[in-house]
Amino acid sequence: MYEAFNPYEPPHCRIASVDITRRVNFLGVLASFAIDTYEISVQWSGWTGAELYSVNGRERLRIRSFAPWGTRRFTIGNDDQRTIEIRFKYIPFWSTRVFLDGELVVEELFPGLRLLFRVLTTVVLLELVVALVLSIMFAIVWLYLR
Repeated sequence: MYEAFNPYEPPHCRIASVDITRRVNFLGVLASFAIDTYEISVQWSGWTGAELYSVNGRERLRIRSFAPWGTRRFTIGNDDQRTIEIRFKYIPFWSTRVFLDGELVVEELFPGLRLLFRVLTTVVLLELVVALVLSIMFAIVWLYLR
């Protein structure tokens, strides 16, 4: 009758069943993983903004974008069309999640980049705070000595 929902419970997903092959270099990122009988490949280039999504080696979606967040959708299957949805964001922290028909199947496609962006964002924010504090201190000293 009534199903209890716990907002603090982790999402129910098939993360353990997805094996992901990743490659990250200065030219871009590549991830390949299998869902059911389909081999899905995601390629992104940070230099050109090119995004290529393919299923079983056949291109399904090609986009050129430098958007800091977004959602890409394409279908797999012939008889029973299933929808793959890849949600990504770079700001404030890197996150790339994969959904199959609305069900989370990959929690993080590039966990190494997520950690790198988290560290870089923290360092940049810390530098901004230090610069702001020093600017305020110099302004106070300048006003005092004037």
